[in-house]
Amino acid sequence: MSTLKQPSSTPQALLLFLILTICAALTLGLTWLPCHASLCTETLFPAATRYHIATYYGLLASILLALGLRAWSPVCRRVSSIHLGRREIPVFKKRISVGAVLLVFWILAVTLVTTIFWINPEVNFWEAKAAPFGWDSGHVQLVVTGIVGHHIDFILGLLLLPVGRNSLLVRVFGLSYGTLLYAHKLLAYILIFGTLVHGLAYCSFWASYEAQPQGSPRREAFEVNNPTITIAESQARGPWSRAVLGTGLVSLILMVGILVTSLPALRRRAYNMFYYVHVIFGSIVFIAVCCHATTNFYFLLPGLLLWTNDLRWRFFGGDTGVSKEATATLASAGGEWYRIVIPNTQSVSETSLEKLSTAQPLQTYYINIPSISRLENHPFTAAKISSNGSDTVLLFQKTPAAVIKRSSTAQAKEWTWKLSRLIEGEMSWKERHEMKVRLEGPYSPPTVAYEHADRVVCIVGGTGLTGACSLARWWFEHRRSEQSAYFTLVWTARLRSAFELQEWQELTRICAAASNMSLQAHCTSEDGRLDISAFLKETFSAPLSEKGVSLDPSAWVYSSGPSGLLTSAADACEDLAAELRAARKEGGRASEFAVGCLEHYSADWEV
Repeated sequence: MSTLKQPSSTPQALLLFLILTICAALTLGLTWLPCHASLCTETLFPAATRYHIATYYGLLASILLALGLRAWSPVCRRVSSIHLGRREIPVFKKRISVGAVLLVFWILAVTLVTTIFWINPEVNFWEAKAAPFGWDSGHVQLVVTGIVGHHIDFILGLLLLPVGRNSLLVRVFGLSYGTLLYAHKLLAYILIFGTLVHGLAYCSFWASYEAQPQGSPRREAFEVNNPTITIAESQARGPWSRAVLGTGLVSLILMVGILVTSLPALRRRAYNMFYYVHVIFGSIVFIAVCCHATTNFYFLLPGLLLWTNDLRWRFFGGDTGVSKEATATLASAGGEWYRIVIPNTQSVSETSLEKLSTAQPLQTYYINIPSISRLENHPFTAAKISSNGSDTVLLFQKTPAAVIKRSSTAQAKEWTWKLSRLIEGEMSWKERHEMKVRLEGPYSPPTVAYEHADRVVCIVGGTGLTGACSLARWWFEHRRSEQSAYFTLVWTARLRSAFELQEWQELTRICAAASNMSLQAHCTSEDGRLDISAFLKETFSAPLSEKGVSLDPSAWVYSSGPSGLLTSAADACEDLAAELRAARKEGGRASEFAVGCLEHYSADWEV
């Protein structure tokens, strides 16, 4: 059983490799044309620069090839997905897989290997400049600065590739949004570390330079803002030739600003500041580093093209695109819940009906309500998707005051509080209010395991119910007649009033008509926290129907909700999956369980 979607259409895969090929050919060709950056490495080191570019694009090709093998080969996917431990690593807050370790090792190995063809050109160049003045320490400092700078070229180019909610990497290789975000974060940490080393190496030269007396030959031979040229050459070439140091400092300062606002404690309290600092500062950094040295542009080009394509889809693609407004209906939904109904904008034809009826049930939209805030957009997983001409239903609750941890004045300005106050202030709970919204999406996770797993279990908490609700409706429409399959949904909430949600009450009535569906409500304030491990073992202990059952029944667990629930569910699934694997190695299925293998998916949209 595979939890991944089948790889996307061949045209999209060809488009991705075409972009890579064009970028490689274009950047190599640009090395023979006039350079417009402050530091032109192809002018100083033509052969090494072209080797550098060829190695980088070879690295990209090897990564795409590995991702293709993972997407198309169940064996490669299974091996790459093996976790090195069943618990999250404390610092990274992730389970590290074999595939992740191999990828990081390969990137770092290829990056460091470039030292082989850079060391001699760098040493020869700086030694020739410093030798007439007997400045051995100065030329060593500049060699280290240059080689580390070439190393971080690679990381900078890779940094932008995973960025994109609807990236070609998602569509072609079935990668999840969370996986790409994690890769982006890891590359960002490596980049900032490398940039600091690069900067500190140059600072050591800068200190040595400032220690030289004014008018000394050493100072005249090196322009501190661009040490590849002399003071006389810089005056002849103009201010642009002296922008190397300035663009580097600006980039480093902005990177530190991005890093600080990305820290979890600050990001969760001020998401919009994090988001716009990330976008605005990041864009300035890309411009600055391209001015700093030409190779930065050569390596950023593929990521910039993928990012541009993703932005095009976000603004003009999907159901509507954020460039256009739609009219949504807002209303109270009972039990401190609120409902946003998005009308189906697609034409109801025979073709569209067929497409809608088989749509992926796990769909997430980013929604912006200009009358609340023109800048803020928030992700919502649909509780009910458009089907047979119906509308999409999004549900939300006010963010708990304990989570916001701010004054009452600041709390009142929080997005969900402003929106709920608008609903409560202008209508009774039975009334509806129309409002202009901008939608981005839908985005769907790279999993279709619910389509064929013998047992599907949803463990959700709080607002995590929405995706499970949509899954339950999909199951009722498509699989309720399968006697060999079973669907279980348990929803945990702190207060029993949460279960007054109208969609939950309606879903309970619908599923009562299906013999292979079970819905449970668990109130944590009365019954304590749900023991997920015990719940899973109890759920999978019941035998499946013998009629039509597969020889190796499979299970798939979906979890959504607070981070604590996601971690507990993932831990329990990893433990049970390991137990099932051990039983299979011994020559048979564990007798006490009705399934032979288990996979799980956590709906983690944490940025």
